[in-house]
This record gives sequence, C-alpha cells and structure tokens, in this order.
Amino acid sequence: TPLPSSRSISYGDFPVKTFMSQSGIEYRIKYGTKRAGMVLSLSYKNITDSDAETFLDHYHSQSGTFERFNLSDATRDAGWEGDDGALGAGAWSGGWRYQGPPTITQVSKGISTISFRLISVLTT
Repeated sequence: TPLPSSRSISYGDFPVKTFMSQSGIEYRIKYGTKRAGMVLSLSYKNITDSDAETFLDHYHSQSGTFERFNLSDATRDAGWEGDDGALGAGAWSGGWRYQGPPTITQVSKGISTISFRLISVLTT
C-alpha cells in the first residue's frame, strides 16, 4: 500500500460541558482524560487503480463507517518529524473508523486519486 500524498489532522478536544449560570458566570466541567473527535484526512494522489481498489476493499470490509480499525504508524505518521505518538488516535483512544465513503478521481487511464476522512473512536 502506498504512503499518503497529503494528510491533515484536526486534533480533537477533551469532552467538556459548559454551563451558564443565571448571573452569566460560565462553568466548565471536563468529563474525561482522552481527546475525542480527532479527524484524519488522507489523500493518495496518482496511484494505480489496483492500489485504489485496495482502499475500496478495506472500506467495504469495515462495513463502511461501522467498524473500528487500527491505522499503521507509517500511514498516520509518514513524513512527521515530531513525537511519534502525537498524531496517534491509538494513544488517546481505541482506533479509527471511516467518517464517510472514499472519493475517487480518475486522473488518467489506470491512475486515480483517492481521498477519505477517518475519525478517532473512543473505546472502554
């Protein structure tokens, strides 16, 4: 499987509930020690259609957006020169699931670009 051509990550946040008193004072309660809602966008540009098909097969094997899975460090961190665990949902949660279906753009005969978004999933 090829490495991503581009990657962006929305880092997520801790579960916080905000309450406003009648006098206008804001109260905030933090409900956990793990960040939630990390979103990882991956794009694989100009790959062979057979490589693109591998991603479609994986999406299908996960029942689309239903199943949770682990993501390899190479896929998640390729090119990242910071702390190895900084980008990992595994360090903060239980893995990833697809946020929606992959998008494929045909570039030329036999060559495509595929993009998709993953969301971190907390587990007990």
